[in-house]
Amino acid sequence: MNIGRTKIITILIALGATLGLLIFVQHYYAQSFIERPVREALHKLEFVDTVTVNKQDSVYKITIKIKQPGNIQYEYTQADKTIKDHIRGKQYQLQLTDKRNKKLNDELDYLELSIYEAMAKNNYLWLDEIFRETAGRDHFTYKLFIDEQRLYVQLVDQNHFLYEVIERSIPAPETGKGEKQM
Repeated sequence: MNIGRTKIITILIALGATLGLLIFVQHYYAQSFIERPVREALHKLEFVDTVTVNKQDSVYKITIKIKQPGNIQYEYTQADKTIKDHIRGKQYQLQLTDKRNKKLNDELDYLELSIYEAMAKNNYLWLDEIFRETAGRDHFTYKLFIDEQRLYVQLVDQNHFLYEVIERSIPAPETGKGEKQM
């Protein structure tokens, strides 16, 4: 009977050691072949100050602190391309952190409804007019950029800047029969 217990204990110890080894190898692989190369590649981009890479629920959360205001669309797309080249098929979320202040946060809050209305109506020239009026009145500068996937908002007030990347939901094109393709 003691021989049976000894075998069970030996098997449990072997399983525990194997599980521990597998967890260690997985962590080592993620650190050495994904996270570190992504961090190093992003640090080579001229606009990057710091980079953090964390994995939560099988999604890599990548946060990049920007040194100073530049061109948010260029910076976001360069960082996104760099990440895609290194992560290949893994899920990730990219966030750019800026140097915002209360004034810029308040300006974005004030403009938020206009942003979403313009996105819903695909009326970005109107949005640019709203930004121009607000920036002139409240003494800050702005840049708006748009591509097929995102709207990029950049506000600057002296030494502070705010970057906001908003995913676009593009309406489905109509088929000609009054129906929308999905």
